[in-house]
Amino acid sequence: MNAMEDQQHSSTYDQARDAFNHLGLDDRVSFLISESINTVAAAVVKVAESVQSSCADIFGNDRHGDDPPEAAPESESASESAEA
Repeated sequence: MNAMEDQQHSSTYDQARDAFNHLGLDDRVSFLISESINTVAAAVVKVAESVQSSCADIFGNDRHGDDPPEAAPESESASESAEA
């Protein structure tokens, strides 16, 4: 990050912090709980994506998010023996 980005980030951070400080206690608590849950959820998604990618690398599956493969249809002889 260059100096200008640092200054802009700092300015944005300072504005957000100032706005937070002007909230009432209940709103602060609500905000912190809500954003904590959102942050944890985002982290869980990242971990799940990483695990999925690692499994695909290990098992050679490049389906990434596709529906699971459908079972092969039963042959006529298999369904006939099930009926008997």
